[in-house]
Amino acid sequence: MKYGINDALIIEKWAPSMNGVFTLSDLKNLLNEKTSVIFYRRVRLMIKSAILRQFIRGIFVTKNYSKEILAMRINEKSYISLGSSLSKSLVIGSIPDKKIYTIKTGRNRVYSDGMFTVAAFGISSHLYFGFKTENEINIATPEKAFLDTLFFYTKGYKFSFDIFSDIDTTTLNRKLINEYLKKYRNSRFQTFVKGYLHERS
Repeated sequence: MKYGINDALIIEKWAPSMNGVFTLSDLKNLLNEKTSVIFYRRVRLMIKSAILRQFIRGIFVTKNYSKEILAMRINEKSYISLGSSLSKSLVIGSIPDKKIYTIKTGRNRVYSDGMFTVAAFGISSHLYFGFKTENEINIATPEKAFLDTLFFYTKGYKFSFDIFSDIDTTTLNRKLINEYLKKYRNSRFQTFVKGYLHERS
């Protein structure tokens, strides 16, 4: 097809600035195709040629894409947390690189293409805080990621690391943790966290 090589060059040109992640709207703008049938034909050809991979409906990635940006494009009002944030700040060791953990308001969601997974844990709106934005990526502070981890542990979730032996609490700002903890409306959870930290003081 006449568009094949040209489309590949377009994706190659824009992939670095897009961090290898394209939404359907991005592709429509870049390909500038007015005919819907031809547009989707061009997208399918790029998938068949392995120029793009469809991650979920409406979102596509190149071979070298940013997993963090992918998570943000799936849900821009989420933030990276739990083990993904703790390992980045060296509070724990490395975690499996085929999954990234995010927090968002609402229900839990899992997005996967069989090769990589974005696990989005749902929280109440009053717990949506404690993150900063760097290069378009929302990421929890180590202290909030720590609390998120303990919070979901008390909800019955299991992680790839042991929360009692693998978390280096010496690097955490306990004053900030206590400030954050005031926003939790669960006295049992507050008691659990304080006991956890007391045992490691």
